[in-house]
Amino acid sequence: MMFVGREREMGQVREALKEGKNVIVTGKYGMGRTCLIKRVSELTQERWRFLFLDFSQTPGNLCQHLIGELWPERECSGRNEFSKYRSARFRIVSLDFNDSRRHVLVLDNIAKLSAQKLDLIRYLAWGKRFQFVTIVESFISKDVFCASGFNYTRQT
Repeated sequence: MMFVGREREMGQVREALKEGKNVIVTGKYGMGRTCLIKRVSELTQERWRFLFLDFSQTPGNLCQHLIGELWPERECSGRNEFSKYRSARFRIVSLDFNDSRRHVLVLDNIAKLSAQKLDLIRYLAWGKRFQFVTIVESFISKDVFCASGFNYTRQT
């Protein structure tokens, strides 16, 4: 897919990430918010490792996916050390990464943000191991995140 334009927006995202800030990308469905972040990910892969999380999944599935991305050599299915949600969540914020780049979690499809999913976001933010890019529809307020103690400092 060819990506044309949006240099200003890509620059804003890169600059915010350089400054250690989290980013909220808002807009209507289908306007290319996810494509924008995927393009930033491609252009900055030496500096940051972007991990895309589909928040339409359960928190347990999100943790399993994240573990599979962070530690692909570990078995993540069946009955093992990562099969329980709380254990998996703890390990995500405590185990060493094999990658020295800064990790950016891209939270996509978060229109239906349950209490358990919000708790997972808080926990991941608490670990201070990740920066965040959240892709939301225009009707979701950033106040939803800020009220939970999850501090976003820039909106694109």
